[in-house]
Amino acid sequence: MLMSLLRKIRKSSRGATLIEYGLLAALIAVMCILGIRSVGNSANIAFSKAAGALDGAV
Repeated sequence: MLMSLLRKIRKSSRGATLIEYGLLAALIAVMCILGIRSVGNSANIAFSKAAGALDGAV
């Protein structure tokens, strides 16, 4: 009984596909987080420079 269950699991590709989709989703989430952080840091630098220029002009 146990051996037949293990054979079915090994032959089934649904479990492997589910794991692959999970890994892809995790990778996409990590890349989105890193991209957003990078854009946020760039925007922070740009706004800081603009604020410094405005303080110097006033």
